[in-house]
Amino acid sequence: GYQICGLYDVIPSKFGLSTTVVSRAPTENGNQTEVYDGFDFVLNIRLPRRININGGVNTGRTVTNNCGLAKDNLQFAISTTLPSTPRTTEYCDVVPPWSASTQLKFSGAFPLPYDFQVATTYQNLPGIVYSATATFTNAQIVPSLIRNLSSGPNGTVQIPLIAPSTVYEDRIQQVDFRFSRTFRIAGKRVEPQFDIYNVLNASPILAVNTTYGPQWRTPTQILSGRLLKLGVQMNF
Repeated sequence: GYQICGLYDVIPSKFGLSTTVVSRAPTENGNQTEVYDGFDFVLNIRLPRRININGGVNTGRTVTNNCGLAKDNLQFAISTTLPSTPRTTEYCDVVPPWSASTQLKFSGAFPLPYDFQVATTYQNLPGIVYSATATFTNAQIVPSLIRNLSSGPNGTVQIPLIAPSTVYEDRIQQVDFRFSRTFRIAGKRVEPQFDIYNVLNASPILAVNTTYGPQWRTPTQILSGRLLKLGVQMNF
């Protein structure tokens, strides 16, 4: 285990009072920063026989730092964030890994004899970020706070246990296919289509239970299973 420090609780005499927030000049707000770095790589290939391949890679990250709010202007910091959010470097200086927002997407169309065509797409997306929130009772907090919570002896507080942008689920990968054939009837173009989504029947996790306890990290949503779809496209 480890300690989570930098937590605050409003004094009981101020609990429940309305708050008036006045925006100040940036120089008075403690040097809050948000910086994005990234790049895109785009691929477009046209080969003989009308073969097309497209795709690209997008990667980048947004680094945020509002530690100055906590150090230089604590009152303002608490008014703009949850009081239960720890005011320590791990929570106020957030530097996600580059992989956290890196996306790969490719698609291709390949004509076949007799007006058949096959097309495919591949996606590789970042996994979801994990979080964990635990609820602590007044009895658990009194020994360190040396008083009751401002909400009273029956009060509770929710505290995040994992620093933001530090723990991620496995990446999300999906492959889709389309088979089609073009018919020309009476000057019209008719194209029956047969689509297969999630060809590999992958089941990456898209959402989880974030409440710390026996059900923590239990998936609440996964990628839909393999799906077959029939369709027809008509051009006049």
